[in-house]
Amino acid sequence: MAIEGVDYSSTANSDWAGLAQSLKAAGKHFVGRYAVNDKAPGGRGIGGAEYAAMRDAGIDVFIYWESSEGWMTGGWEAGVYAAQNAQYNIVNAGIPATVPVYFACDFDASPGHQAAIDSCLLGAASVLGAERVGLYAGYHVLLRAKQNGSAKWFCQTSAWSGGQVMEGAHLYQYAYNKYVYGTNCDWVQAYTDNYGQATPPFSTAEEPDAPKPPKPPKTPAFPAPVTYPWLDREDGAVHEVGGTRILPLTLTYTATRSTPRYQLGTKKGAKVGPNIPKGMTFRAHRVFRSKDNVTFVLTPHGTRVAASALMPRVGVTASGRISVRHDGTGAREVISDHVEAKP
Repeated sequence: MAIEGVDYSSTANSDWAGLAQSLKAAGKHFVGRYAVNDKAPGGRGIGGAEYAAMRDAGIDVFIYWESSEGWMTGGWEAGVYAAQNAQYNIVNAGIPATVPVYFACDFDASPGHQAAIDSCLLGAASVLGAERVGLYAGYHVLLRAKQNGSAKWFCQTSAWSGGQVMEGAHLYQYAYNKYVYGTNCDWVQAYTDNYGQATPPFSTAEEPDAPKPPKPPKTPAFPAPVTYPWLDREDGAVHEVGGTRILPLTLTYTATRSTPRYQLGTKKGAKVGPNIPKGMTFRAHRVFRSKDNVTFVLTPHGTRVAASALMPRVGVTASGRISVRHDGTGAREVISDHVEAKP
């Protein structure tokens, strides 16, 4: 028999006890909440007071993480950042540190997006461990992730599902814009007693009668990317880090071959994840010329990628002039000049 619950991304006020009691009166036994920085009631995230109120009222809690709609197409490094941020917010809210996290793919992703989504989930697994990685998505994305072994926990939305429900789903979101105590909720059903809820008793063990998904591939431990708060901004600003000028340039790149993700601006340094596969696309807003005279693209998640393995092909001169070649045979076009004036 399914267990009834809700999820919500913001609340009408900070009367968490009142909300918890209203949920109980409505026959709801759990809530799905976000482990993100912006806290309710003004933001989406669950804080310590809200979690304590739900726990004390006997309302279970499970955890989502999401940023922008298509954030999972950022691949491995997006998953690493998401997992690190989720864990920080989980611990700070007093939620058990081993709770699973359902990473939200909140758009109608095509089969062409799946490699990036799987890579994102494996990036998250490198931080949390594979046994804690869940996915929120429509039927087809969930099914592909289950078949590929990139997630262990599955929360399906009825959106983009064509009326189908995936066998082995732990949670199912089926109705929307329902109000409880002034808070806009979605109705969610749990199909198993253990769906990754945070309140005791809690276990990451697989339910004995649940079909086991394929084991995900082993994810090696990689060092974290080096990030800065301005990496995802299209602000046109030049930044300097350790004597290296980071220049603004927003482009969508495609890897022309399998290429490493570097932690720092040198090919001799550590790698922060598996190679970017040939054909994968990503968007970035920064480029720089390293002290080894190599042009790198710097992604919003702190990954450094050698520009020679990408198309468009970007070059940065020692003086700060940026040129771009849009195909393998065309001439370079100077598109930006950040040459510093001589005193």
